[in-house]
Amino acid sequence: MKRWIRALLPALGLLGLGTVTAQSVPLAQRVTETGTINYVTTGASFRANSANSSTTGASCLLTSSTAAGGGFSVANGAVSPARTPAQTVPSGATVTKAYLYWTASAGETGYNGGAPLIDNSVKFYVAGTTPPATNNVTASRTWSGSIAPSGGSTAVTRTQFGMGAFADVTSIVRPNPNAQFQMDDLTVFNASGSQTCNTSTMYGNWGLYIIYSLPSESNKTLALFDGLQYIGGTGGYASAASASVTLSGLRVPNAAPGTEKIAKTTLLVSDGDASTGASNDSLALNTNLDAAFGVSNSLNPANDVFNGSITVGPTDGGAATGYTATGSPGVVGGLDFDTFDLSSRVSSGTTSLTATVDSAAGELLMLYSAVLMATTTTADLSVTKSAPATQQGAGTLTYAITASNAGPHEAYNVVVSDPLPAGVTFVSASGGGSYDAATRRVTWTTGKFLPNTSQNYTVTVTVPNAAATYQNTVSVSSGSFDPNSANNSASASTVVTPTPDLSLTKSGPAFARPSTLANSDPAAGPVGPATDSFINYTLTVSSALATATGTTTVTDTLPVGLSWAGGAANYTAGPGTWSCGVSGQVVTCTTTSPIVVGTPQTITLRNVRVAPGTAAGATFTNTATVSNPNEAAADNNAGNTGTATTRLVLTQVSKQVRTLPGGTFGTNASVRPGDLLEYCIDTRNLGGADLANYVLTDNLSSSGRSLTAVTTDPAYGGKAIKWTRTPASGAATNGNYTAASGDDAGTLTDSTLTVNLGTLLAGETVRTCFQVQVR
Repeated sequence: MKRWIRALLPALGLLGLGTVTAQSVPLAQRVTETGTINYVTTGASFRANSANSSTTGASCLLTSSTAAGGGFSVANGAVSPARTPAQTVPSGATVTKAYLYWTASAGETGYNGGAPLIDNSVKFYVAGTTPPATNNVTASRTWSGSIAPSGGSTAVTRTQFGMGAFADVTSIVRPNPNAQFQMDDLTVFNASGSQTCNTSTMYGNWGLYIIYSLPSESNKTLALFDGLQYIGGTGGYASAASASVTLSGLRVPNAAPGTEKIAKTTLLVSDGDASTGASNDSLALNTNLDAAFGVSNSLNPANDVFNGSITVGPTDGGAATGYTATGSPGVVGGLDFDTFDLSSRVSSGTTSLTATVDSAAGELLMLYSAVLMATTTTADLSVTKSAPATQQGAGTLTYAITASNAGPHEAYNVVVSDPLPAGVTFVSASGGGSYDAATRRVTWTTGKFLPNTSQNYTVTVTVPNAAATYQNTVSVSSGSFDPNSANNSASASTVVTPTPDLSLTKSGPAFARPSTLANSDPAAGPVGPATDSFINYTLTVSSALATATGTTTVTDTLPVGLSWAGGAANYTAGPGTWSCGVSGQVVTCTTTSPIVVGTPQTITLRNVRVAPGTAAGATFTNTATVSNPNEAAADNNAGNTGTATTRLVLTQVSKQVRTLPGGTFGTNASVRPGDLLEYCIDTRNLGGADLANYVLTDNLSSSGRSLTAVTTDPAYGGKAIKWTRTPASGAATNGNYTAASGDDAGTLTDSTLTVNLGTLLAGETVRTCFQVQVR
């Protein structure tokens, strides 16, 4: 190590120094690196500790010097301390850059022609290996600053110089970035008759920034600043109270702090204060979104951040790792090379980050270098969406979605959101999409979306058979800055054209009589010829939503016990043209006429024969179905079937009349005006089943006046109608009804008799009587 050490004055008791004017070199942003990068640091000092409290001995002159007159040196150079895990390059990383800084006292006025002595070359190599024979690193840039006296009672009589140098040592560091490194041959200069080794301006040290790239790292912007800023100073020093550096152009994403969102700062500060207890210096950080906050940790206290240390730690007082002057390997005296993790303190959306070093009431600091780094991601996200332009009727509809990241960086906390349009029903989503029924929204989330990649999703829904246009808009967003929001949403529209929704209704009589066989035996029942019974059915076909075109078919499968002869005489249909035929029990009617919405088509099947011998009480349930191949929607078929139910009943109704008083019942009577007649109607249930809600109605001649209150026959009870119910077995019952409608089950006027017999039991006979006076 080359050394320029001049004779030293005894320099004790430097309190009462005059005001000193600092000529700083403001820190400027010299290097900017971007990519999936990070960095670590290491460094060392040529001074044993922060104090240099003696002009001679180990604390000032660590080893004997070959230069004239004692001085400030380390014979074997300054070796970086053992690296902590936080200061090592991780496995798999590639060192992209390694930058070396060295700083030193550079003399004072009155020597070297009054100019600073700049040492622009050093030896730098892996500790433990053979040192280079000559200096192997030459600075690509050097600079100097000064701090000068300005009066007062002080031993400071000359302007003091400091120097800084910068070199790219990537080729030396890259092969073995986690080694211990050593620097030799740094000139530390102080002049005879001026400051001594225990003053604040005596220093010599170096710092190494190792920048590496690793694919798993988030994209970051790193700025490296350097200069020489004199800050603070007690005992008469009067330099700037503080100094700041700012990194702008950031785009800090909304991401997880410490893993995806990373921010940190490192400062290289030379400190030559004589007192190890010097304090009242601080570091504060602020962003365009966050107010300034102080920085401290276990090795860098809040009021004494720059205390002679090489550390890596948090900003909130937590535990840090690294080395300090006290008890350390003797390599950090007069040097602070401290790194602070800001990840949890920097808000998402931050665009600028500022570090401020303050020592207004503290020791003199020489700020030579600073790094500010933060995750900054710009990701041009886009999304596209496609769906069928048209859909016929109800069915399944699939939306295809593609989200892409055109970069240039990764995007964090990506959300693809697809709110479904009203009217569709969610079925499924691919790619881990989740559906919220309350908001009708399908969402996909991706923690880290790499640049120049795409992700494909599908959403499957069903649509009803109704005329509609469904427009579905999907959007993509993330926690990263997106320079182009125009492509962050996409829409797809599907026009649903409904298919015909056919329906069929069928009607027929609720009751019909059985067909009877010929009978000549009075003991077997009423004597008479065979009599067929026929039923007529009406089938009505309608179409909703759309006109049914093509062939429409009505199929009517007759139940056993019914038959139809077919033929044009036995059906009518319209307004379209229909053709009906029968095969066995199946009646088929077809038409190619359109079934227009609002214009139903009606088919009447006449003369559907009840098979002779079918007993009364039998029930025929007859079902017909309509179909059309253009009615594609499965959910349209609910109304395609119509049913009519008919029950076979056999009743016998006979009516007799007599004159009163004392006449005999017969089928007719000879009368004169004023005569009083009594009519009795016998209603008999000859079928094998009870008949519910049986109503007897008799339309009367206009030549009579019905008696609404009969007083001559006690059986009428003073009312208009009397009745007797005689069951198939058991005793008969009697009763009477009034003439007024609503009083009971009977109503009698001059023109009509109506009696609700209720349930007419099988085998039961009901006689109903009333009186009429001839006009």
